[in-house]
Amino acid sequence: MIRRRLGAIIAIILVAGCLDSSLPQPGTRAAAILHLQDGNLAAARSDLDALLAESPNDESLHLLAGLTAFGETIAQFNFILTVVLAALEDADVVADLADSEKLNPLGSVADENTFIQTLVRDTIEFLSDPLDRAVRHLGMVRSADTSVRLDDYRVQFWAADFFDLSGQWDRTDAAILQSLLAPAAAALNVIGAHDLDLDVYYVIHKVIGPGELDTPGIGNLLVNLLNDQRYGDLLGFVDGGRQRVDLARQQLATGSHRFIQAVEQGLARENNDETIFQIVDDRDEILLRLDNRIRMNSDGNFDLSFRIVDDASFQTFEVQVTDGWLNSAARMADNLDAPAGSGPRLQIVDSMQILLPLVIATLDHVEVSETVDGIINLLGDDPEGAADLVSEFVPAGIELDPGAWMQNGVPLRGMLPAWRDDLDDGQNNFLFEWECTGFYAPTATEPPGSSASWPGGLDCPEPGEAGFEHEPDSAFDLVDSDHFTDPVFFDFAVDSALADGKKTAWPVVGFSDPTLGGLLYLDGNVLVEADPIPPVGAAPASNRTINAWLAELESLVSSFLD
Repeated sequence: MIRRRLGAIIAIILVAGCLDSSLPQPGTRAAAILHLQDGNLAAARSDLDALLAESPNDESLHLLAGLTAFGETIAQFNFILTVVLAALEDADVVADLADSEKLNPLGSVADENTFIQTLVRDTIEFLSDPLDRAVRHLGMVRSADTSVRLDDYRVQFWAADFFDLSGQWDRTDAAILQSLLAPAAAALNVIGAHDLDLDVYYVIHKVIGPGELDTPGIGNLLVNLLNDQRYGDLLGFVDGGRQRVDLARQQLATGSHRFIQAVEQGLARENNDETIFQIVDDRDEILLRLDNRIRMNSDGNFDLSFRIVDDASFQTFEVQVTDGWLNSAARMADNLDAPAGSGPRLQIVDSMQILLPLVIATLDHVEVSETVDGIINLLGDDPEGAADLVSEFVPAGIELDPGAWMQNGVPLRGMLPAWRDDLDDGQNNFLFEWECTGFYAPTATEPPGSSASWPGGLDCPEPGEAGFEHEPDSAFDLVDSDHFTDPVFFDFAVDSALADGKKTAWPVVGFSDPTLGGLLYLDGNVLVEADPIPPVGAAPASNRTINAWLAELESLVSSFLD
C-alpha cells in the first residue's frame, strides 16, 4: 500500500514537472513577454527589472521594459480618468477612493483643500513615473540587431483593448515611440517641477461665487494668491524642481534626435508595412494604425504613415515629414543640447513647420465645405510654404531659446509681469500702464499699477464711448508714451522704456525680467518704427521691445476683427 502511494506521488510530481516545463520559468525573458501579453504589467516589470539588474546593457530587455512602461502609463491615465468621471457622477466615489490603497496617502489628509492639492500632485506623479521609464528604456535601444516580437500585446483603455502593440519591434520603432512620448514626459516634468498649492476654495468662491468677476479682477485674484504667505512659493520650484526641468530638457533633446534617427533608419531598412501600433474599438475594429516604417514618397517628402479606417477601407493618413520639419527638429535638439545662450534659437516658422502638416493631414479626413477642402488641398501641396504663409500673420522678429530658460532654472513665477505687494489686501495688482489720454494721470492715492488704475477692461475705450470716473464726460485717444518712469516701478525692478513709435489700446506690461528667464529674443528692427536707438537685430527682450511686439499683435488682432 505504501509502495503504491509513493509511486502515485512520484507520478504526480513527474506529470506536474512535465506540465510546468511547457511554461516559461519565472524571472525569464519568456516569462516577461508572457506577462506582458497577458496584461500583467506589474509581473512583467518585476521580471524585467530583475533581468536588467543582471544585464543592464541588453537592449531587447530595455525595449520590452519601455513597452511595459508605456502600457503602465495608459493604465494610470485610464485609472485617473475613471476617478474624474466617477467623481463628476458621485462625489462619494472620491471619498471611497481616498481610503483605498491605490490613492494612499490621500486618506489621511487634513481637509478638502489639502486633499485636492495632494490629488493634483499625485496625479502628475502617477503619470510621470511610468512615462519617464518608457522614455528612458526606449532611449537605450540603439543597435540595428535589436528586435523583439510580440504576438498579441494589447493595452486596455476604458474597458476595451484600445491599443494594439503587437508586431515586430526594432530600434526604429522604439525611436518613433520615444519621440512621440518624450514631449508628454517633458511637459509633466515641467509641471511637476512647480509648486501648485493654492487656496482652491478661495478661487472657486471668486470665480463662481456671488457677484460678477470682471476681467481686471482675475489679475487681482492671481496677485492675491502670489502674495498669500500660506502659498509663498506658488509657481516657484519645489525641492528638486530645477533637476526635473533639466530632465525635461534632456527628454526633449533626445526625442528630437531620436525622431531624426528614426527617419534615417526607416529609409535605410527594408520596406515593411507590418503594424506596430494601432487603436481598436470594443468590437475589435481598427480605428488608427501606425506602420512600422517611415518612407520617402514619390514627391521626395518623408512620410510618417498612419492609416485611418472608414466604413469601406483603409485611407492613408500621411503626415509629410519635410526637410523643413527635420531641420526644425535638428535646431530644437541643438538648442537644448548647447550651453545656455549659445545654441541656435527657434523661430515661429519652426513650430509651424511641425504642427501644420499634422493639422492639414487631420483636416483632410474631416467633412468640410468644398471651399475649405480646396484650401486644405492647396496648403497640403506645399506644407513648408503654408507654414511660411501662416507665420506672416504673427508679428515677426520673435526667437525663442528654451534651452537657455531650462538651464537658467527660472520658474514660472519669475516669468510673470511684476506685481505689487505693498497695498491693502484686494488692491494689489500687476504693474501696468496705459496709452489712453485722460486716464494717464493717476492721483497720489492711485499709483500706476494699482487695481484702481485699470480702465475697466482689457483695452482702452473706443472714441465716443463714455469715459470712466477720472473723466466722466470724455472719450480717450491713444498716445505713444515713455513708460515705467514712476518710482513705484523702480521699487519692483521694472526698467523704464522709451516710446516705441506705436500706440496700443492694450495695457503696457512691466516685467522685472522681460527676457522670461533667457527664453525670449526680439528683433528691434522689425518691431520698432522711427526708432531713435539703432536696431541691433535679435537681442534679449526688454520692456520696450516686448511691449512693441504686444502693440503689433494688438494691431493685427484689431485688423482681423475689423
